[in-house]
Amino acid sequence: MEDEYQINEYQEENTERPKFLLVLCIMTICNAGLTLVNGLFSLFSAKPSEVEIAKANSQISKSLDLLIDQELYYWVDVIKKVQIMTEAMYTNFMAYITVSIIVSLCGLLAAIFMLKGKKIGFHAYIIYSFLWILQSYLFVAPQNVPSVLVIFNVLFCGGFIFMYSRNLKWLR
Repeated sequence: MEDEYQINEYQEENTERPKFLLVLCIMTICNAGLTLVNGLFSLFSAKPSEVEIAKANSQISKSLDLLIDQELYYWVDVIKKVQIMTEAMYTNFMAYITVSIIVSLCGLLAAIFMLKGKKIGFHAYIIYSFLWILQSYLFVAPQNVPSVLVIFNVLFCGGFIFMYSRNLKWLR
C-alpha cells in the first residue's frame, strides 16, 4: 500500500514543470525569437548600402588603430577576422539570413517541445546548438573565424545543454 502511495506521489510531482526548465525555455525563446525577428526584418529590408558598409568599415579601421596603439595585437587579429566574416555575410546576404532564420526556428521549436514535456525538444536543442556554432562556417573559411568566438559559443551552448540536461527526468 505504501509503495502505491509513493509511486502516485512521484507521478504527481513529476507532472509539474520544473521552474528552472521554464526559465531556460523562456531565455531560449527570447534569444531565438529575437534572432528570428531580426532575420525576418533583414529579409524584408534591403541589403545594407555601400555607404553603410563603408561607414562600418571606417569604424572598424578606427577600432583597429586604437588597438594597435595599445599594442593589443591579438584583438587586432580578432577584429580583422570579424571584418572578414561581416564582408562574407554581406556578400551572401540572403543565404546568411535564410540560414539564420532556419537555425532560429529550430531553437524555438526545441524550447516549445521542452515546455510541452517532450524529450525530442532536448535533442532538437542540441542540434540547434551545433547549427548555431557551425553556421558561420558555411560562409567563411575556418581560418577566418576567430577562435575566441568559437570558444565562447561552445561554452555558451554547452552550458545551456548541461542546464537543460538537469531537467531530462521531467521530459518524456
